[in-house]
Amino acid sequence: MKKLLIIDVQKQFKDSEGLYEKCLSFITENINNYDMVYATIFSQTVNGETNSNYHKKLKWDGCISCTEADLEVILPKNINIILKNGYGIKNIDQFFKKDDEVDIVGCDIDACVMAVCFQLWDMDINFKILTDYVYTTSSDFTKNDVIKILKRNFGTCVIEDSMRALKNTLIPKDFT
Repeated sequence: MKKLLIIDVQKQFKDSEGLYEKCLSFITENINNYDMVYATIFSQTVNGETNSNYHKKLKWDGCISCTEADLEVILPKNINIILKNGYGIKNIDQFFKKDDEVDIVGCDIDACVMAVCFQLWDMDINFKILTDYVYTTSSDFTKNDVIKILKRNFGTCVIEDSMRALKNTLIPKDFT
């Protein structure tokens, strides 16, 4: 099954280079080309938990109570929203199976995106990181620095020049 995984593309993670908006445009233009779509929302408070490691160890108090309202893209009614309070996705095996093909877009490439990729890798699930549509809000290093790390860890799962590569694989459902 062809799936799109949108990681933490929420208003709290807007960047200064316009990559957030580029990611939103990709989602809007391509969302109907997937059999299933998942969007994660990062929030430090999930199911009443408020004493997160982000607060305790990183001294970061952002995203205390985020919801679906923090997504700034019009999503289809059949989208699956995954609320998470960590880098990865708890119970990820409920959403993704070995025969899935998962395209990944979102933020932060150096944190949540990478963590989820390690989870999918360890589950032996086919995935592609669409590098044109992932970004970081960090000022400590560049997106290209992180892409080098992703290539080292995930090889051909890292798809550069994503739009050109996808034109050969994403066929609008109207034509099938």
